Amino acid sequence: MSLRPNEDKKARGEIKWQNTRSRGVEVRKAYIEYFLELLAANKIHFHIRFSPMNEYDHGGERRIFDTVSKMFYQLLLHRPVRHYGKTCQINIRPDNGECTRLLPGLKEALQIDGQLKYRTILDCINDIVPLDSKSEPLLQFLDVPVGALTAYRNERHLMAHMGEPKRNLASFAYEHFGKDLTANYDDGSRFSIWNVIPKRRGP
Repeated sequence: MSLRPNEDKKARGEIKWQNTRSRGVEVRKAYIEYFLELLAANKIHFHIRFSPMNEYDHGGERRIFDTVSKMFYQLLLHRPVRHYGKTCQINIRPDNGECTRLLPGLKEALQIDGQLKYRTILDCINDIVPLDSKSEPLLQFLDVPVGALTAYRNERHLMAHMGEPKRNLASFAYEHFGKDLTANYDDGSRFSIWNVIPKRRGP
């Protein structure tokens, strides 16, 4: 599929937050504007979870990968499973990588937790299939606003090494979302901001 901003800006290649350069800022801004347009029209729902990584105890053989994997699990359980698991079968399509590699094996655990915590239907998750963002425009579409908002929330836009294109994009995303990213916000199934306080803290 092709996204409207790609067609409007004649963009090619993989478009993600991480590879933001000066010549790619405008198409990424168009991603953010289109994302907000769809959100306002209730055509997409959006839930973002911010976690202070330096405050976690990254124990275990896989260390930070396991920490992030657990974060994905909690986000899936308390947002899509909670909101949609009572009436829908859910297809979960995370960006592939070491942090999401184990998620398919947690499908049954997610369903059990969903039933216990939120009274979801049996087998509310159809499947969990990590995909390669290089060939999945929707994952790129999500990555841009998430990356920009996370950078702003973590104040990386204030760091000189980030570079002007990313600082520009992070500020643009924050200003256009119009929400205090440090405060929790919950608009039901449509939109939420979740700032996590770790229970297990590192040294």
